[in-house]
Amino acid sequence: MKALNYIYIGIWLILCGTLTACHDENELSDGGARVYLNASVSSDIKLASRAGIDELKENTLIWISKKDKGLVKKFEGLSSLPANGLWLTTGEYVAEGWAGDSVPASFTDRYFTGYAPFTVSKGQSTGVNLNCKIANVVASVNYSEEIDEAISSYSLTVGHEGGELTFEGRDTRKGYFMMSSRSRDLQWTLNGTLPSGETFTRSGTIESPKRATEYTINVNYSGSETTVGGGHFSIEIDETAIEVNHEVVIRLAPFIMGDNFDITKPFYAELGKVGDHAFFVNASAQLSSVIIDSRFFMEQCGLDGNDVDFIHMSDEVRRALESHGIETVHTYDPDLDVASLRVKFSAAFNNALPEGRYDFRIIATDVKPTSNRTEATFSLVVSNAPVKVEDPSPAGIWTSQATLSGGIISAGASEYGFLYRAAASRADGDWQKAVGEVSGNTVTATITGLTPGSRYEYKVYADDFISADIKSFTTDSEQQLPNAGFEEWNTSSKTYLICTDASSMFWDSGNHGSSKMGKNVTQPDETVKHTGQRSIKMESQFVGIGTIGAFAAGNMFVGEFLGTENTTKGILGWGRPWTTRPKALKGYIKYSPQAITHVDSDNLPDVHSGDMDSGILYIALVDDSHKSYQSYKSYPWIVRTADPANWLFSKDKPNVIAYGERIFTEATAGDGMIEFEIPIEYYKTDIKPSNIIVVASASRYGDYYTGGQSSTMWLDDLQLVY
Repeated sequence: MKALNYIYIGIWLILCGTLTACHDENELSDGGARVYLNASVSSDIKLASRAGIDELKENTLIWISKKDKGLVKKFEGLSSLPANGLWLTTGEYVAEGWAGDSVPASFTDRYFTGYAPFTVSKGQSTGVNLNCKIANVVASVNYSEEIDEAISSYSLTVGHEGGELTFEGRDTRKGYFMMSSRSRDLQWTLNGTLPSGETFTRSGTIESPKRATEYTINVNYSGSETTVGGGHFSIEIDETAIEVNHEVVIRLAPFIMGDNFDITKPFYAELGKVGDHAFFVNASAQLSSVIIDSRFFMEQCGLDGNDVDFIHMSDEVRRALESHGIETVHTYDPDLDVASLRVKFSAAFNNALPEGRYDFRIIATDVKPTSNRTEATFSLVVSNAPVKVEDPSPAGIWTSQATLSGGIISAGASEYGFLYRAAASRADGDWQKAVGEVSGNTVTATITGLTPGSRYEYKVYADDFISADIKSFTTDSEQQLPNAGFEEWNTSSKTYLICTDASSMFWDSGNHGSSKMGKNVTQPDETVKHTGQRSIKMESQFVGIGTIGAFAAGNMFVGEFLGTENTTKGILGWGRPWTTRPKALKGYIKYSPQAITHVDSDNLPDVHSGDMDSGILYIALVDDSHKSYQSYKSYPWIVRTADPANWLFSKDKPNVIAYGERIFTEATAGDGMIEFEIPIEYYKTDIKPSNIIVVASASRYGDYYTGGQSSTMWLDDLQLVY
């Protein structure tokens, strides 16, 4: 029996307090449970590549819904799952999972789905398994030993309307197909050359193939003669349900957290009054090692060397640690396969520390074959000063504002804040005051009205105490989009480019596809413009000869047109490097929509022929993650119009930091261009972007090859507002 693969996602429910401490009183009184999630892959194709495993992690989507309430938790990529668990109240739930790539036809990309109801009950530990099984139809080919006597140069093509695969010769690979409402059957065609030199062809249909099932096309030959009609050939199709025989475990890395403090930030304490502090290491597997790497720590505990492993330390080392005020509690539940380690720095250890900063590097590793490793640093600052200035966070620095922070060592001051000045000024009278806001042992203040691209200095104060320690930062510059007036073009070839040459390309368009049929849907236009010599004109239109072709929306985007598949389907790479954070995108537009003439009714059931077309312009700032497809270069975003359900842009993806859009539902007023401004909403302010995406289309649903013939959008003089 042939084997294939599925994803196994185990969700373990553990009562709060079983292995970890609860710090939320609501959790203790609620009667719910803490949920731990892990995933493993079972496959007949062994995933030896770590890159393949990491890609599968990134593409895994898990939803947890509660009965009568709907979606309560959504995780995109296993890296977004909290390794220390998530708290769910009592009730009925459903876990759903999706992983892999939903591609119409591929030799490598597979897609998995799963569904599992479970109950969270007060006072009970519960386990539930979410099996994400393969959703593809699978095809393979098998030739009899005698086939080479009858035909040569043979190949077998299998596919449907969405895509096809060709098995050349005795190709032993499996083909993976996603079926749709338009592609209910698989078609196959066998081609070869007879000894006489004539072409041999045989075709057939696999009707309504089942998902998670492999169809092996057996090509047999018998007899001493070969006829042109292929009378001595027989083709049989075996249908086999899918099984598993290899397993690769995908688990979350151990999670390191402070006990009632944020371990990612320094902890400030007064000399001699530090008190007890502890950190936890929680893991969805048995812990292999938890190491503190600190020569100072070892010396304070009377130990030799630079580090100690809390999991495998000897009894002698344990007693030495305990005698100096370091206590550890390690638990492991083999039934649930979860572990926890608590390391307590007691007051006896902390209060003996001299004034200074102490960084304790923590390294946690689990026992799985593909071991997961996590690092964190517990930083303890002990001082006689009431407050200490912190280094600036890059995410807190904008073009005209900055967020400053400091650590409160001893409470009691009536006012905490900062003094700041331009670095070019050295006069004491140039310091400006910013009163801070206190949260716990941290003071912060956001200062505004700063000059872009300028260096500033700052220090912290508490009442009459002013720190002598001075930190500095440089504000971001007001970076602008290149060729934002669309003056630079290259029209020397049949494909018009929005740049003078490929080496300076920032913008691109769908011209690479449409020009194959003799049309550029995106062009320069000297008749409609705001300033300069020209604007960019994007005109939606059918591109082809007669009825052979496809509807193409006039469009442009930041990035590169990578290629095509299935003849007309585009593969686009979106995004260019960018680190500044604008507040809006403005510019000038003229828009002339037409009634919709082409519709993908399967994917857009609410859009109808005759409806008025609409245009769209949007901007997104994204992080440094990249996607890739086949052998094309990676980009912050890969768009494949052949698979709109899985490969189009979505502002809700976890790598999107900020987004803004404007949908144009009617023609702009007058004959000229009008000004517009699109506010940008920041979903995350704790990280800086790494890339920018800007997309414009004369037909909003152009990715679905839907829109109106001759809907046209002109843009000019785009500008980022800071």
